[in-house]
Amino acid sequence: MFVRDENGQYWHGDHAVAGGEATLQPVSRNTFLRWRRETLDAHMGPKLRNALHRLDDRHGVFIALAERAPDFAAETLPGINWKSQNTLIFGHLPWAAMTARDGTLILQAAGHTP
Repeated sequence: MFVRDENGQYWHGDHAVAGGEATLQPVSRNTFLRWRRETLDAHMGPKLRNALHRLDDRHGVFIALAERAPDFAAETLPGINWKSQNTLIFGHLPWAAMTARDGTLILQAAGHTP
């Protein structure tokens, strides 16, 4: 998961779980762009790639790649033999859900008050 906070700082963390807390470490913009280019861009069509690139300069957004489709993913026909279930999730992350502490960014679960 990568987050760009309201101040423009990029953050990264592994193993974020929906509905749980996540701890992220600061990273450079170049680290994020390299990950996006190597991990995502090669597997997308031009329309999705261009839409995702428009998030590069927005503050308060997250981009995450789930190793398997989350529970909210739509069922598909059983005859489809998926090679992977990677799921790209991105969107706005309210600043109120983030707390910077000791050089790390803590993402709180919904409804959680530290």
